[in-house]
Amino acid sequence: MINPFPWQEECLAAWLAAGGRGIAHVATGAGKTVMALMAVRALEERLRTDLRVKVVVPKVFLAAQWAEAIVKIYGAARAEVGICSGAVKESSRKFTVYVVNTARLCAARHIAADFAAGRAVFLIGDECHRLGSEENAHVFDFLPLAGPDNYFALGLSATPDCERYENVIVPALGREIYGYDIREAAAARVVADFAAHGVGLAFTEAEAGDYEELTEKLRAITKKLLRKCPFLRALSGNKFLACLNRLAAQKNEIGSLASAVRFLMFRRKEIVYLARTRVLCAVELAKRQPAGSRVIFFLERIEMADELYAALLPVYGGRICRYHSEMSDEEKRRALDAYRDGEALALVCCRWIFRTRTPGSSSPPPRRRASAYSGWAVCSAAAAAGRSRIFTIFISRNPWRSAYCCRNCRGARTCFSITGPAPSKIRLMTRWPPGCGGNWPLAA
Repeated sequence: MINPFPWQEECLAAWLAAGGRGIAHVATGAGKTVMALMAVRALEERLRTDLRVKVVVPKVFLAAQWAEAIVKIYGAARAEVGICSGAVKESSRKFTVYVVNTARLCAARHIAADFAAGRAVFLIGDECHRLGSEENAHVFDFLPLAGPDNYFALGLSATPDCERYENVIVPALGREIYGYDIREAAAARVVADFAAHGVGLAFTEAEAGDYEELTEKLRAITKKLLRKCPFLRALSGNKFLACLNRLAAQKNEIGSLASAVRFLMFRRKEIVYLARTRVLCAVELAKRQPAGSRVIFFLERIEMADELYAALLPVYGGRICRYHSEMSDEEKRRALDAYRDGEALALVCCRWIFRTRTPGSSSPPPRRRASAYSGWAVCSAAAAAGRSRIFTIFISRNPWRSAYCCRNCRGARTCFSITGPAPSKIRLMTRWPPGCGGNWPLAA
C-alpha cells in the first residue's frame, strides 16, 4: 500500500489534468518512481483498453531498480516485468524496462506494434534529459502513430532542461507540469537531514596561468560570436550549450566560432576538474571525519577517481573501494557489495549511484553519511542519502570570498573555506564568513 507524499498527489493531479503527458521536475530521492507507479494505477483505472508500460532508464542498475519497484510497490507479478538491455530482450510483458542504449534501437518498433494491436502505451522517461541527443531521440520514432487516446507519457528528472529540450523532449513527453526542488523536499522532510558546505580552493600557480590564458582566448572569441549571434545573450546553462552545439554544426564562420568557443569551454573546465588541490582537500576532509563514518566521493574524471582512491588507501587502511566505467562488471559488483555490506567505509565513484528509501520513495537505503566531491548538482542526490554532510569543492581565484552557504533542512547555514599558501599546506579556516547564522561542526 502506497502512502504518498503530498507532492506526489499534487504532481499526479497535474499530470492527469494535462491529459496524461508532462515532465515532473523533482529532486533526486524525493520519490519520482513511486509517483510514476501511482500514475500507472490511475491511468489503468481510466482506460478501457489494454495498457503497456515502457520505462526508459540510462543505466543497467536503474533498470533492475525499476523492475524491483514495479513488483514490490506496484504489485505486479515478476512474469509481467521484462527488461530490455543488450542481449536480453523481454519486450512482450505488461511492463518493459529499457536501458536507453537498447531502447533507441528497438523501443519505437515495440511501441508501434502495441499500437497496431490496439493497446495503449504509457512511456516513462527516467532522467528524461538524457533522451534529447540525436541517437537517443530514436526512442520517439513512433510518434507519428501516437494519438491522445493511445499514448501517454511522463518525464522524470531533477534537471530536465537539456539539449534539444524544446524540439525533442517537449513534443515527445509534454511540458513541465510540476516542480519540486531539494529545498522543498528538505523542508517537508521528504529527504533526510543534510548539511551542505561550500569549500573554496585556489589553483596552483601553473593551473591559474593556464586558466587565465584560456579565459582570455574564450572572451575574445565569444565576443566575436555574440556580435554575429546576439540572441545568445538571452540564453544560459543547458539552453546556451544546446544552441552552441547547433551553431557549431554549421559550415561557415559562425560554425567555426561556435566550435572554438565550445572547445575552449571544455579545455577550461578540464583544468578545474583536474586541479591538484581538490584531491588534497578531499583527503584532508576524509581524515577529519569521525571514526567509522561512511563516505562517498563523487568525481567527474576517472583519472582523478583513481588518484584519489590511491591517496585514500592508507587513510582507510584498505577499507575503500572504487566504481567507474572502465572497471569490469564483476569488479563494479564487488565494489558495491563491499560498500553496502560495510566491508568498505568509503567509495570513490564517477557518478552518483545510490538512492534512498523513504516512505514515499522506492530505492534501497544507503549508509548513514556521504561526502560529495565537486559539482553542486550532486547535492540533490547526496541529500537523499541519509543524514549526510555534503562538501562541494570548487575552485576560485579568491577562495575566502567565494565560499558560500546553503540552507540545510533545519534552516541553519554552514560555510567554511580551505586555502593555503601551497597545495601541500592546505589548512581549514577556523573563522566563519559574515552572514553564516549556524554552525554544524566539521567533525560532528
